[in-house]
Amino acid sequence: MTKMNTKFLVFSLSVLFIFSAPTTFAWTFPTIDLTPKIDLPPINLKIKNTEEFCANFTATAEKIAKNIAERQEKVTDFLDGKEEQLEERRDSRDNKLSDFRSASDARRAEWYERLEARADTEEEKDAVLVFKQTIEEAVDTRQAAVDSAIKSFRDGVDSAITSRETSMKDAQTKFKSAVDAAVAQVKTDCDNGKTTVEIKKNFRNSLKAARSQLKTDKQNAEKVRSQIESLSNTKKAAINKAIGTFRTTAAAALAKLKIALAD
Repeated sequence: MTKMNTKFLVFSLSVLFIFSAPTTFAWTFPTIDLTPKIDLPPINLKIKNTEEFCANFTATAEKIAKNIAERQEKVTDFLDGKEEQLEERRDSRDNKLSDFRSASDARRAEWYERLEARADTEEEKDAVLVFKQTIEEAVDTRQAAVDSAIKSFRDGVDSAITSRETSMKDAQTKFKSAVDAAVAQVKTDCDNGKTTVEIKKNFRNSLKAARSQLKTDKQNAEKVRSQIESLSNTKKAAINKAIGTFRTTAAAALAKLKIALAD
């Protein structure tokens, strides 16, 4: 067989790259404000009549309950919407990866045909066959490793999201219970004839404590971000390792093929 021509040299340089797979599967962790807007009761400190104040507070309590219910509904809608978006993004990435692999399969098949056309002797044909088998096995191994890395990453993300959703909903429930208790305390204080100044002070302090606890619970729920980052780094490392292993195998197979096809 004649010496390798320029086209084969181009193939030699390209083979390590045309079999690579996309490695970026970024994912942004969604956030939402858990704290509902709660207006403090419009208490006029000049009002000495506790009965009048307590009558006015009923409307405030109803408004607070409405605000909390609306916020809880928004949180639920937000979480449901993010789950939908995540599935859509995953489907889109899966389709792109599948299309990329199909295109790579077609390109490899074309290269194999060209190599087989250049092989004149039985030894050269055997060398091409061995090269093809080696590359295809390496591709299968790399794809399996990439798929495994993606699956592990997604499973971890799903677990983190579930944990976060549970924590967020629990935080909302705990906050509502605390506010309900504060409202109930106002009614108790009203029944016990406490002054508006005392009632307002107690209610403010209770709301402040409830908000502070909600803030802490939200921060704890957001700690799963570090888990997502760790999962992402692990996935990238696994994919890069799979690609590196493939390139090493392909380079060695290519070197043997070049020797077999050379004069």
